[in-house]
Amino acid sequence: RRRVPALLTVWLVYLIFLSPVLGLLRHGDQLAADRYSYLACLSLAILVGCAVAKSGRAGRVLAAVMLVALAVRTWQQTIVWHDSEQLWSHAVTVHPDNWVAHNNFASLWLDRNEPQKARDAAEEALSIREAYGDAHHTLGRAFDALGDDENAAAHYRRAVVLYRDRKVVRSYLKSANNLGAALYRLGRTEQAINVYRAALDVEPSYFNIRHNLATYFTQLRRYREAEPLIRSLIADRPTDTKLRLWLATVVFSLGRTDEAAGICREVRDIDPDNTEVHYRLGFLLSQQAQTEESIASYRRFLDAEPQRTDARTELARTLRTVGRYAEAVAELEAGLSAVPGDPQLTNLLAWTLATAPKPDIRDGERALALAQPVSERLNHRSPEVLDTLAAALAEAGRFEEAVRAASRAALLAETQKNTSFTKAIEARVELYRSGRAYHESPK
Repeated sequence: RRRVPALLTVWLVYLIFLSPVLGLLRHGDQLAADRYSYLACLSLAILVGCAVAKSGRAGRVLAAVMLVALAVRTWQQTIVWHDSEQLWSHAVTVHPDNWVAHNNFASLWLDRNEPQKARDAAEEALSIREAYGDAHHTLGRAFDALGDDENAAAHYRRAVVLYRDRKVVRSYLKSANNLGAALYRLGRTEQAINVYRAALDVEPSYFNIRHNLATYFTQLRRYREAEPLIRSLIADRPTDTKLRLWLATVVFSLGRTDEAAGICREVRDIDPDNTEVHYRLGFLLSQQAQTEESIASYRRFLDAEPQRTDARTELARTLRTVGRYAEAVAELEAGLSAVPGDPQLTNLLAWTLATAPKPDIRDGERALALAQPVSERLNHRSPEVLDTLAAALAEAGRFEEAVRAASRAALLAETQKNTSFTKAIEARVELYRSGRAYHESPK
């Protein structure tokens, strides 16, 4: 200490910087890590530099040799740290029983979309240490990617148990999220829901689990259970218009049409360029008989997405409900220009041309030319299209054929247990038998 007082100082500084990563206090899965020695070695480098500065020529030559040797070792080490594959290959070569390295290798293969290699690496990690939650989670992801939900669920479940027992909350939630999804895909709906509920008991704010649970409730038509979850998601992301449109769908399904329309108006105010909201709003307003605003919303949507045949069909139906048949025909023709041959648009146009209460709209021959190919394309198995074909045949004066087509449509509708539709078709059959075409009542 007296001869070289700086040595003790440097040594103490080295120990102080190194002490947090010596393994006395655990930091991560590793006991110790060489990369944490970089900062601590600065004090030693300073000491060596000072010694070289005070030494003679021999010392400087020795320092130069050491620098060359260290440069070579640095170059060798950069090869190891070149990329993740090199790093983990080196780790498992040096220490074949390193379960962490094997699991990290598995994660690397998943990132590269090679699930078979990922499965092998994760299984190797578990063969070394079975009670390793990260490897079970990774293996679950590998089986997910391979389409094996049964094995994926088994390993996610094991990871959930290990993480829960060790109170590793974030990892537990990720595995629980994936476990619920795998169980739901397997058709074990209630098990999936229970997994998610247990996870939310641990961490009620976890977004992905709330989102998945709300999705499942919506798909199962358990709208009352979905609604509060969706509202909680919106509270976290108030400007997310997709969440608000989802809420509007759920609220409408619960019979609260006015509220659903109000939510859509909120979305429109938040994001005026959101095209989907205009479609949703058009439909909801049509249900409320707010026809003019409904038509305007549909048209604004179709200005942006002219190929959306579902919106075009709904607009035409809305126009028909208020007797604007000429506009309905024009919209359907515009739709068919954008999407030629679309069966839904074609069928509605043929029905309108065959049954409109206004004679100047009706055109039986054209209706027949439209309906016949659609029915043939569907092998005459659609009662709706056959009903249209029968109406077109009757309007064209071919009543015997109309009776046969309508009778077949009634049988198909009855097979589908659509009682009201069956009765409506049967009433039209009687009209055709009496030599009269079917026309809708004036609006």
